[in-house]
Amino acid sequence: MFAFFLCWLLCCGLLFSQQEYLIQFRFDDCRLDSTYRNNAVSLMALQSRLACMDIADVDSVLLVAYASPEGVLEHNLLLSKRRVETVADYLRQLYPALDDKLILRSGGENWQGLRQLVLADSLLSEDIRAKMMSLLDDDVNVGTKKWRM
Repeated sequence: MFAFFLCWLLCCGLLFSQQEYLIQFRFDDCRLDSTYRNNAVSLMALQSRLACMDIADVDSVLLVAYASPEGVLEHNLLLSKRRVETVADYLRQLYPALDDKLILRSGGENWQGLRQLVLADSLLSEDIRAKMMSLLDDDVNVGTKKWRM
């Protein structure tokens, strides 16, 4: 349901900007939907950042995408790869000069993002939240965590 895109803009060999843009995708989908949730705001923020820069001065743009951890690991790895490619294609259409400057990383499953959502969910009782946090923080392999969920 969610994917994080971390974007680092390197200009003249120096770290110019590090900003996190949250783009959310519909369940099991890799299509970019600007009308979904808060995507319009995130996309406008990213476009504004790039519009105020001279693209020729950008050394590289690193995009990292994740998928939520529900489901089969292999599927989620492929889904996060497709999602980062979708955002890269979107940026290539808007800024063709960025094409050779984009660095794509598929982060796979975002367990930390799920943890943050559990902490922020006001509808969860403290007991359920504590159980979920225990499960998420337990030092076991991913398969065991998924089985316990």
